[in-house]
Amino acid sequence: MIPPRTTPGNILLPHSPAADKASRSERYRLRVMHDTKRATLHHCLIIILDDLDFGWTHDEIRRFICLWNQGIPLPDIAARLRPMLSSCDARDETALLAMHLMRKGRINLVK
Repeated sequence: MIPPRTTPGNILLPHSPAADKASRSERYRLRVMHDTKRATLHHCLIIILDDLDFGWTHDEIRRFICLWNQGIPLPDIAARLRPMLSSCDARDETALLAMHLMRKGRINLVK
């Protein structure tokens, strides 16, 4: 068995095997504690991807899954779901959705 990963202050990281069994709110609490400690140690945290939109409606997610399962390439799905954005932003936001859905087990990696 792999021991859980901890920080120097023995804060259990949210993606460790032991923390995976914790509830969503517990994982969030652990993440906040970890981020707070990092901010204190390093004086500044940079929030990345703050220019991207992480919000997706249920309908958009259903459409994404349908297109993904049909084998449509990610850039084409992005153009359909985020037509008002630059192709780069649309692709990045859609790739983040794909990563989220893979982590949740709702889609599989296409070969």
